[in-house]
Order: sequence, then C-alpha cells, then structure tokens
Amino acid sequence: LYETPEDYKNITCNYLVETKQFENLKWVYNFLDKKSEEERIIYENPDKHEGFILAPDLKWNGTNLDELYFLAVAHRRDLHSIRDLTPNELPLLENIRDECAKTIEEKYGLKKSQLKMYFHYQPTFYHLHVHIVHIKYEAPGLSCTSVLLDSAIENLKIYSDFYAKATLPFFRKEDDPLYKKFVEAGRV
Repeated sequence: LYETPEDYKNITCNYLVETKQFENLKWVYNFLDKKSEEERIIYENPDKHEGFILAPDLKWNGTNLDELYFLAVAHRRDLHSIRDLTPNELPLLENIRDECAKTIEEKYGLKKSQLKMYFHYQPTFYHLHVHIVHIKYEAPGLSCTSVLLDSAIENLKIYSDFYAKATLPFFRKEDDPLYKKFVEAGRV
C-alpha cells in the first residue's frame, strides 16, 4: 500500500481511533513509568522531551550477539509514529542514535557500524520506538516496513515536514483490518 498524507488523515487515523490503538498502550506507559519490566532497562535518558528507555526486545535471548535486538522507547506520549516527526524531534532522535550506540558498545562491544537502527511503518504499536538490531540479524519486516533512523534524521533536516507530506509505503496482509479500510476507500 502507498499511504498519501490524505490517506493517513482519512483512513489510517480513523482506523487507529476506531480500534483504540492509542488507548491500548497501558503496557508501554507502565514500562515507561517503571511499573513493570523495570529490570529489563539497560539505559535511560530521563528527559521527558528528548529522552527514552533502552531495553532488550523479547525476541532476543540475551546472549547471541548476532541476534541482538533492542527497542528504544521515547518518553514522549504524543509521538505515535514517524508521521509525527518534525525537526523539533531531532534532539530526541539524535539522542537515541548516539546514546544507544554508546551504551551497546560499552555493554556488548558492538560498534555503531554493526547496528541497524530503524522504525517500522506502520509500527507494531503506536508509541514512538526505534528497533536496534545487529547488522547480521534479519529481523521480521525489516526489508519492507522499515525507515532507517539516520534516514529519518536526514529527511527532517532537509524537509521539515517530510513525514507529514510524504507518501509512505507499507505492507499488510489482505485479511488485515487496516488493509480492508484501504480497500473500502478504493485505494487498493
């Protein structure tokens, strides 16, 4: 699917509200508030505007570095996906890139050049987060649903409203409810 800005406003946002995607984030907020899974946190920048929490994804066994998989979850609750990014978020994005690379190098000996940092679009949950994996790891959906963090940073430096105005591709199965909304709207 190719989602135009109009599709995002008229189809995707309506779907997200109808399915309460923004309301189904209690587990994320509990994590950010350290009410659950606090022991999994390996790094936190506590700044409420430019900070985040870094923790291993449940997909990683914690030992095989070739399959290293982390999530950096933004503290801000008003950012749901890359569609919400503007130059105001550059300090947050740069903090995630730089501080996660430094932390992973210190704790696991991997250099930034050995890591892939990216967003999914559409995301699996609608609270801004960045996936960080070992360069050798073939994460599910990486090739067809991802936007590299460095690319997002550069896009915002060149065009401040890039993600508000861009047509963004994403993939969904034919039985997916969002895909069906695009079909109903005549966009497939």
